[in-house]
Amino acid sequence: MSEAVYVRLQDLGYFNLERMKAQTERGEYWISRYQINTTLFDEQGLVIDLPRYLHGLKRAGIYQRECRVALGVNTRLKARLLLVALPEEAAAQARAKMKANACNNDRTASQASLALCDWKILITHAEPELLLLATVQRTLAD
Repeated sequence: MSEAVYVRLQDLGYFNLERMKAQTERGEYWISRYQINTTLFDEQGLVIDLPRYLHGLKRAGIYQRECRVALGVNTRLKARLLLVALPEEAAAQARAKMKANACNNDRTASQASLALCDWKILITHAEPELLLLATVQRTLAD
């Protein structure tokens, strides 16, 4: 019988790369929504333009994807980026919420930020054997 593995669901209020790195070093597993404006790097160390990348996936008819990335400029944290395209109704609701939040803070939501609303964007450092994208999708659907 295999040992249970616990994965901490991090709220965006606790999104802190230093904390997440310390959790990783202690052998703790976590999953979090992606914090907008967190710099992402591909495996070659090149910056990922996430809105452009997501647009390319959608144009190619790809509605789910996972890839290895590094997060952060000062604190590089290796992780898996999990991407699941949202149904149009959910994406429209997410865009409306983002616009309202921006308006409440006397700002305008950027086109790049609004483009991210079409996707559920998660990060984790748990390996696929511990946390499958399909399992995450089922959990999100519940």
